Amino acid sequence: MFRFDGGSGVPIYRQLVQQVRRDVMLGRLQPGAQLPSVKEVVDALADKWLAHRLFEEHGIGSPATWLPGELPERLPFPVLVKARHGFGSRGIYRCADSRELEFFLGYTAHESMVQACCLGEEFSIDVFCDLESRCLNAVPRTMIQSKGGESIRRATIKDWELIEHARHVEVQVLVARRGKGLHFGERECSVQRRHQKLVEETPASCLTPTMRRRLCETAVRGFLRVGYRNAGTAEFLYRDGKVTFNEINARLQVEHPVTEMVTLVDLVRQQILVASGEDPEVSQGEVQGHGHAMECRINAENPDTFVPSPGTITSYHAPGGLGVRVDSAIYQGYAVPPQYDSLIAKLIVHGRTRNECLMRMKRALEEFAIAGIDTTIPMHQRLLKNPDIVNGDYDTHWLERLRGREA
Repeated sequence: MFRFDGGSGVPIYRQLVQQVRRDVMLGRLQPGAQLPSVKEVVDALADKWLAHRLFEEHGIGSPATWLPGELPERLPFPVLVKARHGFGSRGIYRCADSRELEFFLGYTAHESMVQACCLGEEFSIDVFCDLESRCLNAVPRTMIQSKGGESIRRATIKDWELIEHARHVEVQVLVARRGKGLHFGERECSVQRRHQKLVEETPASCLTPTMRRRLCETAVRGFLRVGYRNAGTAEFLYRDGKVTFNEINARLQVEHPVTEMVTLVDLVRQQILVASGEDPEVSQGEVQGHGHAMECRINAENPDTFVPSPGTITSYHAPGGLGVRVDSAIYQGYAVPPQYDSLIAKLIVHGRTRNECLMRMKRALEEFAIAGIDTTIPMHQRLLKNPDIVNGDYDTHWLERLRGREA
């Protein structure tokens, strides 16, 4: 049972979240226990440090943690500064030395503080370290006081292995009432620019059947452990047979259509059923993957510079045919606004094999015509001709290295 002291002066909502966190960390919260609302559980999962602790219990790597004033005298660089309650691709910065760390601690604190003020929440910062690096640099003890003032002193600093050539693999999970959880396989989302996904596919070619099964089962247990209900995604980093937990997203991802294409399950429908108190229409044994699916995010951006391109669409033609799906709300005459995310369409294709899927995606991109604004369609066409993409030999920093060589 959850009981709270109404005279403590702490909002009941905040007490709920704090108690969920404490009970999970102390091992008192078990699947099926009486829980607060879904919103409180979602907020608890938004705490990246807590999420790491959950997955550490299941053998997935978790970092050591310090308060800002307890940073070690020397850190292995490079490190990654990441807001503990991060949002999207914001609040993530790579630091090559202590001077950059000092700057980005303050910068990330400012971003987190703005977000926290908007949400009425506290915030903290993580520092993820590449433990394999031999470049050890001293951390100035005045760093914490020099940037961010009182806000920084309330931060939490974390040491985590930054795998610079890792692959981003995530697992789609659905948890219904009475602790019934199932997964729908994994997706690979390693083609990224500035931590924003551009191409996603399933299944992930880098995983063995044993690793795939273990990863999916671990993701389900993690969601059950905190009492989560409904659709969610657990993100991992994979390199050379080693898996490291990244974070939990308590929602369907943009790339969920690739999972729908291979499993033939309408995930949005299942999500609504679960939210209505019903059980999903499929069991774990009925979830089977068929073939290969891929998604290209079509953004209203210049394909070479990635500069946003708002404006009016003067003509529009979407591709079609067997195994082709377009999720979009745009049309001829639609005005793309400058205030929002530049994603305007998702092109999803399915094939019996990965090679057939690639061929179908190439054909669909050639057929996709949007005029009046710049789009990233030409960029995707170039990417799918690259031997690394064709062979599935890429990671989360592959596109950055490619653009560096082309510059």
